[in-house]
Amino acid sequence: MRTLVASRGLRIGKQGEFLVLAELVRRGLMPYAPVLDDHGVDIMLYNGVHIQVKSANLVRSNSKSKRRPNVYQFSCALNVSGPGARKRAAKAHRRTFGNACDFVILVGLDEQRFWIIPAEVADSHGKTCFALGQKKYPSAHEVNELRAEGKSYEDIATILDSNIAVVYDRHKRGDMKKGAIMRELRAYEDRWDLLELKPQHAARLISLPTIYERDPDFIASIAGPIAA
Repeated sequence: MRTLVASRGLRIGKQGEFLVLAELVRRGLMPYAPVLDDHGVDIMLYNGVHIQVKSANLVRSNSKSKRRPNVYQFSCALNVSGPGARKRAAKAHRRTFGNACDFVILVGLDEQRFWIIPAEVADSHGKTCFALGQKKYPSAHEVNELRAEGKSYEDIATILDSNIAVVYDRHKRGDMKKGAIMRELRAYEDRWDLLELKPQHAARLISLPTIYERDPDFIASIAGPIAA
């Protein structure tokens, strides 16, 4: 008998979606999840908020480092498939989240961390990858002071709760714009309260009966009771 095994990417994606659904239910929000990928919408809330979920595991920034991995890398590039996919993927443009959803929830699977980022904020930076998970992004001044004391890059990474790659960049290149972007995105960790705000466009507010009237074949799994 043939055993069907889901791809690693699919497993990672579904883990993140289920963790978000569980957290939404725990917080008293009523999520609806389409059975299939509905044009970039993974979850919809009772108030019409559309959510896309991106998941990642911790990865090492430097394979030679003995420190534990502490960075999640979330890809924002468009999916590329078909003949020559790998070559075309190198030139792939980033996806525009605002065309499909109101919020992007980034899920760090290993530590079950969540960043609830408005789609317009994610789109404004034009990045094809977000690297999150560090507790601190050190400044060039902090790194240079420790280097002047004779500390190694690995020692500085441990002291500043960062990683060797970031410490090296700060020492050689100074403060970079990339760090400022990540610091802004870090502020959205656990901002579940933002989801209780209604979307900017009233046309996006769709009641459950309206969905069924628009598409009779639409099937949703409902987490939570339906008000009579």
